[in-house]
Amino acid sequence: MLFQVVQSLRGQTQPSDCSPSPSSPLLVVDRFGGTEAATFCALRTLLRQLEFESHVDVYEFVRVSHLQRPGIWRSQVRE
Repeated sequence: MLFQVVQSLRGQTQPSDCSPSPSSPLLVVDRFGGTEAATFCALRTLLRQLEFESHVDVYEFVRVSHLQRPGIWRSQVRE
């Protein structure tokens, strides 16, 4: 579902007087502590990287994200 939200955001059109440039910041708010917002930002960034560079580097994105905000994603061990 989150992937569909990111895709729909890419296709949104806005009035020309308030249309942000591609480099404009996007405010993302998460009521659950940031994990969903971080996932949204990751998907959006990786989709842009794929569009412009024809490849994605998930490892590098997650590494930088962890440096900026340690513990944003936690692995879950299932028994």
